[in-house]
Amino acid sequence: DHGLVCTYDLLIRNVLGIFSQQLFAFCYLGGQFATGIVYIKIIAESLGMYWHESLLTTYFPVAFTLGLLCMVEKLKDVTYLSAAALCAYVFVFAGLFASFVQKSNEGTVGQTTYMFSPPDRDWGEWFGVTSFAFGAFPIAIFVYDNMREPVAFFKVTWFSFGVTWCMYTAFALLGYFCFGEKVNQVIYTDFDAGSIWRHVSLVTIVVILAFTFVLQMLPVFEFVQMLCQRPESPFRALHYAVMRFAITALGVFIAWLMPSVVSIINTLGAITSVMTGMIFPAVL
Repeated sequence: DHGLVCTYDLLIRNVLGIFSQQLFAFCYLGGQFATGIVYIKIIAESLGMYWHESLLTTYFPVAFTLGLLCMVEKLKDVTYLSAAALCAYVFVFAGLFASFVQKSNEGTVGQTTYMFSPPDRDWGEWFGVTSFAFGAFPIAIFVYDNMREPVAFFKVTWFSFGVTWCMYTAFALLGYFCFGEKVNQVIYTDFDAGSIWRHVSLVTIVVILAFTFVLQMLPVFEFVQMLCQRPESPFRALHYAVMRFAITALGVFIAWLMPSVVSIINTLGAITSVMTGMIFPAVL
């Protein structure tokens, strides 16, 4: 029995009851779905730098492309896509490093940085982004449930989180020292307009998010597919490709309605990430 969404919710049911299990499952799936919406929004906004961002010219092509990528059914194959996408981060890092060297030579690096955040900062936005970072917790559980050798889970997790922390810290420090408090939410938009680094980074980010979108949405896909396969379900004959395409299209439509990435993180992302990544693990 893998529970409603993963083996972790079985532990929650045994300790806190079935209502808590259902609440965790709802937040778990909601958090993954919110992450997918964020990915879609960033992809659309990135493409909108080259042409007018609209439902027809931007979001429809994004829905079609992501729908095709979501045809990859197995976690192992999705992992290959995600690994290839993450390797593309080297181009963005190279752009940041080049900007850091340039500003160092000009003597302008770090001019608008702070050791401590000024008191007028928006702590609500900071908390939303911070809690959203705990979205890795549900994916880690999902990977554990699908591992052929679960005994290696802790080694794999420590290594993966360690490498990810080093990468994120390097990006954050380089970006902040290069652009200071004027740094944008999407880092490549800080590169000079028309520069090669801006174009390369934009394409890189779009590829990364498109390929890793499938991994983020896999728990949602599998849960809906499980519901469709129930004996009493009228959708038992529904092919998994149709189901995944429909969920992806719904995510694209919601992304089109949302005004910004931060609004998604501060609402859907913050609420679900706090429950799955902070409250339930602490209570257990």
